[in-house]
Amino acid sequence: DQAGALLVKYVLPQAMRSQAMQQLYRMNVTNASLFPDLEGLARSTAYELEVMWERLLDDAHGDSAPGA
Repeated sequence: DQAGALLVKYVLPQAMRSQAMQQLYRMNVTNASLFPDLEGLARSTAYELEVMWERLLDDAHGDSAPGA
């Protein structure tokens, strides 16, 4: 029973991670905003690099694909 709970944990399927993280990022819910210390900044930066590297790699593969 969670009626009186002060804290509730939601576990999302791994398949939803990317979409959920993007939506949270758009609402400025990031490690840096939740944990305003050096570790929060580092974790936020790591996530941004992860996303940016994926986009850069996708763009690189898309640009070099035949007929693109």
